[in-house]
Amino acid sequence: MRSVVTITFCAAITLWLGGLVALFLFVQVMFHTDRAVALNAAPMLFDAFEKYQLVLLAVAILSLIAWRLMACSTAKRWITTMLLLAGVLAVVQSAVVSSRMQTILASGQSGGQEFRRLHGYSMMVYLSEAGLLAAAACLLPTAIRSEADSPRQTLPQTATA
Repeated sequence: MRSVVTITFCAAITLWLGGLVALFLFVQVMFHTDRAVALNAAPMLFDAFEKYQLVLLAVAILSLIAWRLMACSTAKRWITTMLLLAGVLAVVQSAVVSSRMQTILASGQSGGQEFRRLHGYSMMVYLSEAGLLAAAACLLPTAIRSEADSPRQTLPQTATA
């Protein structure tokens, strides 16, 4: 059971981090290749990614809770802190920044000062998320190693006659 929980948690945060990196890369390439296509496609990519990251956030939190209940360590405490901070940023991005950007896009005002300001905030949020997730991912080997060094919890043996 411990292995399943550990693998689930590791998969969730690495998929989330990988998705962020892919999103950065794909949007940059689109804008350098065909700006007209990028202006239409980028909002759809960001919308899809926001839903994806919130699902991964839920999976990561649930599996981290289970993993920490099995054994806790300093590395897991740091991972928990970084995951929760990244999660708060993901929620703020979806609920506040992106929703306001979508409203501006829908009104055709994407060239204005407010949109540029929100775009700057969005970049800071996404880069902060990526940094937190990368740091958490770097701590995974330490957390896994400390867990391997700790004795496994087993059920008490009953005496047989």
